Amino acid sequence: MDCKGLERYNNIKCVYVDNELSCLTKIDSGEIHFGLINAETLFLGTHLTSNVVAIAQTKPETNVHYYQYETVIVSRERFKPQKGMSYCHPGFKTTNIPPLILKEFEQQVIGTDYDTKFETSIESEISALNNYFGPSCRPGEWTLNKPLDEYLHNKYTKLTELCDELKASSFEQALECMLKNNHSIALSSLNTVNGMGNTITTPLWYYCKNGTVSKEPCVWSKQPHKLLIVNTKENDLKNSLEKWLTANRDLADKELEYLKEILEDNENSNVQLKYRFNKDELLQTWTNFSKSFRYIPPSYDSIISRRKMKWCTTSDNEQMKCKWLSQAGVNYRIQPVVECVQKSSEFECLKAINKNSKSADLMVISTDLGYAARKYGLSAIAFPVTNQAINTLLLIKNNRNITRLEDLKGKRGCFPLYGGTAWLSFVKVLKGIDLRNESSDYGKLLSDLLGDSCMPGAMETNRAFDDKIDLTRMCKLCTETGNTCDASEATNLYFNTSSALKCLEEKGDFAVIVKDPTIKFPTNVSVMCKNGTFSMLDSFDVDEGCYLSTVTSSEIITRNNDPLNNDSQLALLEFEYWFSNYPHKPFGLFDSFNNINDLLFKDTTKGLELPSSEKDIIKNYVKLLDHINHYENGHNKAFCVDNSSITFFTTIVVIVTIFLNSF
Repeated sequence: MDCKGLERYNNIKCVYVDNELSCLTKIDSGEIHFGLINAETLFLGTHLTSNVVAIAQTKPETNVHYYQYETVIVSRERFKPQKGMSYCHPGFKTTNIPPLILKEFEQQVIGTDYDTKFETSIESEISALNNYFGPSCRPGEWTLNKPLDEYLHNKYTKLTELCDELKASSFEQALECMLKNNHSIALSSLNTVNGMGNTITTPLWYYCKNGTVSKEPCVWSKQPHKLLIVNTKENDLKNSLEKWLTANRDLADKELEYLKEILEDNENSNVQLKYRFNKDELLQTWTNFSKSFRYIPPSYDSIISRRKMKWCTTSDNEQMKCKWLSQAGVNYRIQPVVECVQKSSEFECLKAINKNSKSADLMVISTDLGYAARKYGLSAIAFPVTNQAINTLLLIKNNRNITRLEDLKGKRGCFPLYGGTAWLSFVKVLKGIDLRNESSDYGKLLSDLLGDSCMPGAMETNRAFDDKIDLTRMCKLCTETGNTCDASEATNLYFNTSSALKCLEEKGDFAVIVKDPTIKFPTNVSVMCKNGTFSMLDSFDVDEGCYLSTVTSSEIITRNNDPLNNDSQLALLEFEYWFSNYPHKPFGLFDSFNNINDLLFKDTTKGLELPSSEKDIIKNYVKLLDHINHYENGHNKAFCVDNSSITFFTTIVVIVTIFLNSF
């Protein structure tokens, strides 16, 4: 992409953003003036942007139509949809079409007031379809949970009775199914109907969205190719773009060539685009323009079985990304619908999710909060997976007469955080040595074992929830120089990993830390391995077996054994499937948002794993909390779901901005 070549003409400037959604939000805010984006991304902003308008559709020069597809409901017989008719569907996962479109006809004839007696929204939906339709063909997967999908197919066999092959999923298959079966209706595409015209010997009837039946095609939803969008305030720019891109000039030949190459990403494709500019005054707002393609429902109009999944956030930026996540779920008809609940802190979220409140349902937390979460009656429903595992180390100050783990009794310990990953790892190692108490109060167990120590956060009731600890001794090293025992760098000199090493240097006998490659290995210390032996290296880079633990870095937590958990787990898998796998996804579940990193999830997240995962870093973390889970009734008893590895795509989108003073 030759942005430098384009910018030499002093009319247009390239602006780089992290993904296509950022292009849309920055055009909406006026930071960027125009760009070319995929229609699905623009549909996502229907209820979330107010200053964007699409001024032109595009199509590859090799294509006849300005639409990728146009859906139709068609039959050989003239009848309106009625209970007991056969339904021929193209299937879901192989069409790459949002489920909202593929379920549009179903939702109209059935509605959304499904039976709530089922554990999951998907079974409520399938049961409603089974009750309404006669023998049908709705092929392929109905849910990403393979055991559940098999169960549903075996229970509701009528919905696949007309399928020749369950794995076949296409508009052609749906049309052929309808042509072979009486009193049947099919969801297909207009291109497919026209393409099979020579093989169809009887007239077809089209069922329209307004409830009428017609011999002429009536389209339910249309999918345009890429759309040219501008900020609504750029009236002069609209006219300029039309001149430039329809070869009515105002730009030099080479400048126009650069512009089209950048807009159309022609480095990766030799296909040129043709532009069709919108002349209809009624379609000058995006809301009206989008309605000419399809209906995009707001989240409150998309709830099935009266279920919502309330996602807790702790900042304005997180809340904004959550709102886009919610609308993305609506646009792909993922259930339950996400409702975003903003609180002032992570601990306020834990309280909101707790069974005594239920004003929120789930959130993503660092595993440093895992112990506190279990004390609130919460546990993991899924684990975000990155390449960055958490390794914890036990450092012993030399000449302290500590030669084995048992020698740590009565010694002064320095910890980065009370209840944190390093703290938990230390408890787990020592429980097999001397801590025979069966209590799940890990704080008291350490309090009874160690001498004066520094455990930042031990005095915070949110963190040391219901723990019976000797606060004076557990905070003595933190507070004896006038500091607090808070988990705060502002008031506690020994809070976090590097400061725990400072505590060790100045006061402690040992320290338990999280390995940090940016920290220099201290002098006069040795690494004690979890089996009680010492590493021969004066370095943090010890053998894997020497670490106290190697665990995952975050988890998605919710209430223990809540009836919503199965639905939430299924929804998370759908979000991962649609919004992390696809290279042209309209929303990036694990991407930065508005050029802000690590909102809801770390940007380095590659996918999600379930608590039943066989990945060592997850199994190790689950074991750290096993005893607490047992006493706090903390296992989420969700059904088994197959895990999958997710490929994460990173893309750079180029947008174009105008130097206003150049015109």
